[in-house]
Amino acid sequence: SKVDSRSIRLASAGLVLMAHQSPAAQENWLGSRFARHTEATPTDPAVLRRRLAIVRQQGHAEAVYLIVDGSSGIAVPVEGPGRSVVAALAIVVPTQENQVNRALPVLHRAARELSKALTSPPGSPVPRH
Repeated sequence: SKVDSRSIRLASAGLVLMAHQSPAAQENWLGSRFARHTEATPTDPAVLRRRLAIVRQQGHAEAVYLIVDGSSGIAVPVEGPGRSVVAALAIVVPTQENQVNRALPVLHRAARELSKALTSPPGSPVPRH
């Protein structure tokens, strides 16, 4: 099915970014109508509001079967100046292979490195591994 711009925020990266928006921006988004892409796609604003709170609490988003059956998206926030979330780092893996637990620590490390690069003074060396 076609994914519209409002529904793309149901993907893992979109959930991370939306979870760190202002309450007014979140409520504006929650007032939208969402297409159901799979049986697991949440469309109830109360469910989505709870999901955003969980993303903020856990520090990552998991989108299992939300947009595409058989796929799980995993995303973590990337912080910029002032610890504001300026991006999300995400991957999509086959759900049945249960890659989430293995990928999550790697994504967090990569996001920390990106955050360091984005907040370092201009001309500072960027760590290479």
